[in-house]
Amino acid sequence: MVQDTVNSDTIVQSRKLTEWDDCEPVLEDLLQAVGGLESRVRPGEVVLIKPNFVAPFPKATTDLHFIDFFIRKIREAGAIPVVGEDSGYEFDTEMTLQVLGVRDFLRERDVEMVNLSDFNYVKVHLAKDLPDMEVAELALAAGLIINLPVLKGHVITKMTG
Repeated sequence: MVQDTVNSDTIVQSRKLTEWDDCEPVLEDLLQAVGGLESRVRPGEVVLIKPNFVAPFPKATTDLHFIDFFIRKIREAGAIPVVGEDSGYEFDTEMTLQVLGVRDFLRERDVEMVNLSDFNYVKVHLAKDLPDMEVAELALAAGLIINLPVLKGHVITKMTG
């Protein structure tokens, strides 16, 4: 499911994918249903792809086919894809990226991989009744963030996605 942030009352759904399905037609349909990338980014603008590489287990992480699709679409829109991730507290980000083959995958596509745990963070005020949050400067500088989470169980929150 993709929520359109330009028109917040629009929700677009797709058919369920299995691990054997070709994801590209479904991703293309979802992207076109929200107006495509050309309507959201300007040529030369950085687009941050935020995958889910929180653990060195393929079943718990964003499939590289999804990232490959968005790299191509971002470039077709004239923007610059950058992938950024921080595995958090449980696993080492660099080890996770190595086990999953992410750095090699992105090097083959000439895409920068940013370890967000090594990046500068700034405090951002969200709303009156919410505490300030620290956000990576890269996320604030990007023209668009494409979040590619993985729906899965979690020991603390019971579910993530």
